[in-house]
Parts: sequence; structure tokens; C-alpha cells
Amino acid sequence: MLLEDGYKITITGVVMAPGKRQRYVIAGHMVKQRTGETKPLAIHIEEDAAGLLRTGELVPLADVLKVQSGAEVIVVGKKNKRGVIKAKRVLLPSL
Repeated sequence: MLLEDGYKITITGVVMAPGKRQRYVIAGHMVKQRTGETKPLAIHIEEDAAGLLRTGELVPLADVLKVQSGAEVIVVGKKNKRGVIKAKRVLLPSL
């Protein structure tokens, strides 16, 4: 379900939001399948989101900081018109 419903994002960088507990921002891009166009995106992850590995195992959200640039994540959440996705679930690559 997560693989079909989510946005496939290639990561450019990950930071922890200053002054906020358990809030992370991932910068990245995705490729539109119809046109092949690359579109920049940001993923906003708060403490109520779930972090998962490809095996289905839950991981702490702090593991988001361990993900390397160039890795791909799959994100389920609501995307606004400015290209920011408020994540509900994030599927991380193997760490």
C-alpha cells in the first residue's frame, strides 16, 4: 500500500528544525512520470509521523538524519501547491 500510494523522492539533504522537538525537513526532488520533468520538493516530518524501513519495521524519526543524499524515500502525506509534503508515513531505505 505504501509503495503504490506514496511519492517517490530522491533526497538532496536532511535537517532537524531548530528549536523544535522531533521536527525534520527533507529537501529533495521527484520526477514526473508523464513528462520526465524534475520537480523540487520538501518533506515536513513531525513527531506524529511514522518512520518505517522497507522490511516494515518501525524506526525512530531521528533515523531520518542518517539517510544519505541521493537515497530514495517514499512518503505518504498531503502535498500543497508549493511542493511541501506534510508526511504521515515515511519509508526509509535500509540504514
